[in-house]
Amino acid sequence: MQGEEGHILIPTTPPMRQRIKTPRILFLDRDGTLNQTFERRPPNSPDEVELLPSVGAKLCQYAASGWRLVIVTNQGGVAFGYHSRAGAQCVHQAVLDALPVEIDASYLCPHHPRGTISHYAIDCPNRKPAPGAILDALARFEARPSNCLFVGDMETDLLAAQAAGVPFAWASDFFDWTPPLPEHIQPKVVSSQ
Repeated sequence: MQGEEGHILIPTTPPMRQRIKTPRILFLDRDGTLNQTFERRPPNSPDEVELLPSVGAKLCQYAASGWRLVIVTNQGGVAFGYHSRAGAQCVHQAVLDALPVEIDASYLCPHHPRGTISHYAIDCPNRKPAPGAILDALARFEARPSNCLFVGDMETDLLAAQAAGVPFAWASDFFDWTPPLPEHIQPKVVSSQ
């Protein structure tokens, strides 16, 4: 629409208004949830990054509905020297580049309490199952845990979500994967005891 002053006014679409005003967060684990893993190991180089089925379409739906998208990933291989922090960040960037939506925030924890690289061998509050990264994002985006959802494929994801008070969904259910899929991304049964 042309304005009287000669500028073009582009109306904000309802999904854009929702995204601006709605403090809902879709928390996402990365390896085994967004991208393929290899015998339970994450990709070690950008050329190994491959999104899992229906990930892109489902994330586009949530982003269009006003949800913020936040990745929370443990990358303890850095603490054991399997790859450098820069290498882990390079792979993470390849995952971000492969996604068809913008991610609002990423939390990549390179720590592991039993790591062999002393600098990273700490008990970090951001390493799942600890909820530090989730709590930080909730505060940053002023979101209530009950208005959010965490999607993951491991028990550590479930425990981190529970510790933060955020509802949880298994990645296989959320993305509606049907067998046969590799064993490491099949749904896990969690005992209620």
